[in-house]
Amino acid sequence: MERVRARIRLEFTVRRSRNPHYSLRAFARDLGIGSGRLSELLSGKRAFTVRSVERISRALKLSQEEFEELVDALEETDPNIQLGMRSI
Repeated sequence: MERVRARIRLEFTVRRSRNPHYSLRAFARDLGIGSGRLSELLSGKRAFTVRSVERISRALKLSQEEFEELVDALEETDPNIQLGMRSI
C-alpha cells in the first residue's frame, strides 16, 4: 500500500513543483475525491481500495500497466482484497 501512497505523493510533488501554490485541496479536486479523504489516504488513516486506485489512476491518466502495478501492491498488502475488474 505504501507504493500506492508513494506514487500519488510523487504526482502531487511534481504538480506542486510546477506551481508552488498548488494545494492538496486542488489535487483532490483534480482526482475527483474529497480533500479530507485524500488526506486520510495519504496519511494512512484510510486504506486504499481497488475502486479508489481505479478512480485516481483514471484521473492521473496512468497506463494500464501502472494501474495494474498499483493494484498488485494492494493485493500484496491485503491478499483478501476483492480485485474485481483490473482495467482502467
